[in-house]
Amino acid sequence: MAGPVLTAVRERLLAAPSVPASELAGGESGLILLPAEGGRRVPRFQLAPDGAVRPVVLTVNRLLDAEADAWGAADWWLSPHAWLGAPPAGLLGTPAEAQLPELARLLTEVY
Repeated sequence: MAGPVLTAVRERLLAAPSVPASELAGGESGLILLPAEGGRRVPRFQLAPDGAVRPVVLTVNRLLDAEADAWGAADWWLSPHAWLGAPPAGLLGTPAEAQLPELARLLTEVY
């Protein structure tokens, strides 16, 4: 059973725009998949407007180990970031998206 804080975070993440994993034509490899009632959901920010997977998302998801921690990776993408002044997902499709892999590397770097 998830505690009240974790439950609230999961509800917030599942409230973000998403598509059913079953609707992905190209497969799910490298994408964040969130378990939800009715099946797994793919947060929409990972897909370009034409439905293609955004390459930078695959790079960052790999760095964040989204396969092992989908909830943590989704939270990183969808939560406001102090350095960026916005959620990382909000920078996709802009020139600023180029800095996202380095930011994820800093987060996962072992000191």
